[in-house]
Amino acid sequence: MRRRKPAIHLVQVASVFSLTLMLTMNALSTTVPLNGRTAGQISNRFKNLMVPDGMIFSIWAVVYTLLLLYVIYIQMRLHRSPPEAQKTATRQGWLFALSGVLNSAWILSWHYYQLRLSMGIILALLVILVMIYADIPGDLPGHERWLKRLPFSIYTAWISFCLTVNAAALLSGLGWHGGALGEVFWVLLLFGGLTALGWLMLIRQRDIGFALTLGWGILGILMNHLFLLKSAHPTVIKGAAAALAILTIGIIWTFGQLFWSQLRKRMGKTIISRENHPQ
Repeated sequence: MRRRKPAIHLVQVASVFSLTLMLTMNALSTTVPLNGRTAGQISNRFKNLMVPDGMIFSIWAVVYTLLLLYVIYIQMRLHRSPPEAQKTATRQGWLFALSGVLNSAWILSWHYYQLRLSMGIILALLVILVMIYADIPGDLPGHERWLKRLPFSIYTAWISFCLTVNAAALLSGLGWHGGALGEVFWVLLLFGGLTALGWLMLIRQRDIGFALTLGWGILGILMNHLFLLKSAHPTVIKGAAAALAILTIGIIWTFGQLFWSQLRKRMGKTIISRENHPQ
């Protein structure tokens, strides 16, 4: 235990620094803002059919709040955890610290129109987040599920969505608008990919937060087409609506499964209690 203390303190400092850096860069990007434009305004500059409504970027407030709770609950409690839990949390802490640096670098590159660089950074960020997400069990009890898994469910899903927006902006900036198949085809294909990813996480991980976040991103694209583009691309609108409907079905189905599972557990405990303590 004594040998681990310096490493624990170091990862705690790194986690706090990383989160502080992310919060600072996000604040600068919205209040100053960096390079005179918000993230939504930059997204709108590169005209393509994957541009979401600017309001959906408000989800960053949710992401950073959950990450703050994660750092406080997990990283600040490291020294009180058992050795095996310390080892896992320390590994996750270093990955989290790296993700914060990448997140901040991505914000800078995006605001200064370095689209190729931002694409490479967001890919690296997504890889790090997937590593953290995969390292957190999906069957955690109660509050641990909310404080350990949910932050990275939403964060990983949101960066997955941002990757598609970043890629669309990069291709648009390079002058590519769908080639022979047309831009609408590729947008519908991306909707299909995001929907499939959401369903995959619902089936394998029962991760409602992940699917909800992807749905939020698709909703932003739908809103942009309905209100800003004045329904100029009805096929895209239908595709977005279909993707949202399919994700909603999956979320309701998964919620029902979780509810039924919890009900069966409670009924089982009640039966066992009655058998052990007959009247």
